[in-house]
Amino acid sequence: MEKNYRVHPGAVMKSILLSLGKNQKWLAAEMGMNKTVISNIINGKRKVTKNIAISFEKATGYPAANLISAQTEYDLFYSVSKNSSIEKSYTVNAKYDLSYSNNSSYLLAI
Repeated sequence: MEKNYRVHPGAVMKSILLSLGKNQKWLAAEMGMNKTVISNIINGKRKVTKNIAISFEKATGYPAANLISAQTEYDLFYSVSKNSSIEKSYTVNAKYDLSYSNNSSYLLAI
């Protein structure tokens, strides 16, 4: 059975930095962000937001759309795999009670 997984976009950012010969400190300065925030993103502990992706594109030239797409795929894949054992069908048992005193009906959930 083939394993299927997604890479956190922080790993992509790290790879881009390495290919440019730059480090996280440089990236934090270029993006005007805290070094800890950059570190958390690169280590997969924080999501890549639209603003972060745009700032990264301005600093490195790597397309923001690619990072946003990677983040969306990552989130979707792991949220589906976490919930794969949850039953997806839900039923609601309900009836109308017509015995309400002013002749109006209302829904009772059972």
